[in-house]
Amino acid sequence: MNTPLRPQNLWYRRWWRISVHAVRGVTRLQDTPHRIATGVACGLFSSVLPILGQTVVGIVLTRLLRGNIVASLPWSWISNPVTSPLIFYGCYRVGILLIPGQEVLSWVQMEAMVTKFQAMGFREALAEAAGVFAGAALPLGLGSLLVGAIVGGIGYAGAAATGAWKKCFVQGKPAPFLLFVFVGAPITQTFYGMILMFHLIKLATAGSD
Repeated sequence: MNTPLRPQNLWYRRWWRISVHAVRGVTRLQDTPHRIATGVACGLFSSVLPILGQTVVGIVLTRLLRGNIVASLPWSWISNPVTSPLIFYGCYRVGILLIPGQEVLSWVQMEAMVTKFQAMGFREALAEAAGVFAGAALPLGLGSLLVGAIVGGIGYAGAAATGAWKKCFVQGKPAPFLLFVFVGAPITQTFYGMILMFHLIKLATAGSD
């Protein structure tokens, strides 16, 4: 006997289906690889920002950088009610690494605070949350900007290479090996830079103690 699907499972599958179709549509856009990659990078960058209207921010950035606006849309939807807590907390922990000596809120503490706020009235919970999370605003903001820049850069490299490969395939030409260099170089250098940055932060923290 088949088990009936729960409403939340239906919602999740519907969201996943829409996202897959949106990403597939982006890969079929008729535009230059640079403009499509710019749109992808702006959408990814805006998706991790801890603000409302991330899609609008992605559109504005894409417009300013003369990218493809349609290409930015599905990537800004990565941040949603399901993924936002994990994304923002991850960005917060990255920001903590950039500000030594900052008090760290654990995931368990965050969950306990949210549970506590849910039991309060709206105004009381809003005032309480503003006081609690005021100290987390700076590391969250810095971490989001850094993570956004990293995923945006990786997204640009991947989207640009995909567009170039697609163009070569349509023309019946083999993809040049230089594409692998263009994709691998920014990705690897980004991770190397992060490793070096965190190591220097650790040395600076140990020296200050």
